[in-house]
Amino acid sequence: MSLGLSAGSAILFTPMSPTHLDLGGVSQVRTNAKAGWLTGTGKEAYSINLFSRLARGKWFLQPEAGYQSLLSSPIAYEDDYPNGFGGIITAGREDFHNFRSDQLGLGTLAGCYLGAGEHFYVLAGPSVGFRVGGSDYGTSRTELGNEIRASLNRAPATTRFFVQGGLGYWGVARHLDFELRYLHGLTPLVRSVTFRDQKYALKAQAHMLLLTMAFTYDFRRKVTAATP
Repeated sequence: MSLGLSAGSAILFTPMSPTHLDLGGVSQVRTNAKAGWLTGTGKEAYSINLFSRLARGKWFLQPEAGYQSLLSSPIAYEDDYPNGFGGIITAGREDFHNFRSDQLGLGTLAGCYLGAGEHFYVLAGPSVGFRVGGSDYGTSRTELGNEIRASLNRAPATTRFFVQGGLGYWGVARHLDFELRYLHGLTPLVRSVTFRDQKYALKAQAHMLLLTMAFTYDFRRKVTAATP
């Protein structure tokens, strides 16, 4: 049995549809605005996890609990600055917003050690995330803009399900693990936006490619320093 604490940062993929949304005739919303090097790439994501690794031979079970913070790629919305609003987004009249979700995650993964020294391992399994907060910290220039931003801040789902898998290497300097993991969102980050009591369909997914480093202490397994 081993206990560990991991931390890492991620590339967040947040594809959205539709690409344009009309909010009650008072604002046009454009999704995936200012996307990164890959369309829909999120602005930032990071993760901190506590885990236990229960091994039997080369097989192990890994329950874990942690905290993740996600910030989507920006969307643009039209406000009434400086002189009214219309149906076409115009330079100087659009603001930007990122869907943010801070969540507590719980998961149980199964894995297997690989190779002659069994320093490599693979793992996979399901997890669930519960939103505990997170709002875009920006403000708009107008009252209408802040009303739209408040509606967007309420949009992220309170509960989300993932399936994940990864490849790791343990035993570096005796107690360090390095792991590359992919988390695929089975349920959307956002399903709809409610503005002035009207619901509008806006689907935003969130998938993560996560690189972590962990400190582990193994109570039973003989640890020898590994050479990457």
